[in-house]
Amino acid sequence: MKNQRIVGIGCFAGPETLSKVAKKWIDNYTLGQFQSIRVENDKGVTPSEGTQLLNAIITGESNTIREQSSNSVDGLQNKKITGFFLEMKDHRLNLSVFAKGVSSGQQRYTATLDVITRIRQKRLN
Repeated sequence: MKNQRIVGIGCFAGPETLSKVAKKWIDNYTLGQFQSIRVENDKGVTPSEGTQLLNAIITGESNTIREQSSNSVDGLQNKKITGFFLEMKDHRLNLSVFAKGVSSGQQRYTATLDVITRIRQKRLN
């Protein structure tokens, strides 16, 4: 284990536990109390993939994903979220959500959490 480093952290649990853990790491990463995620901005623009994945974890409902999302989160709707993994890569926080459908096996959906990174950067300055 010499010269090894941690590149991410994951959590696999039920919806309530996933929500609690996600809220705690958001508070810690953003360096303060995190109020909410803006699902839509004032101009009605579709929320980012990362925001949609984060909302799905916090609410425990994958139906918060919009049908017209890009391919990276397309297909998550109506699936049971079983876990998530956070990874820091190239100074960007990436979120992978693991979900299981009724008849399909485990699937992974990944997006960048630029919204959370911007909040952290503002609080550091």
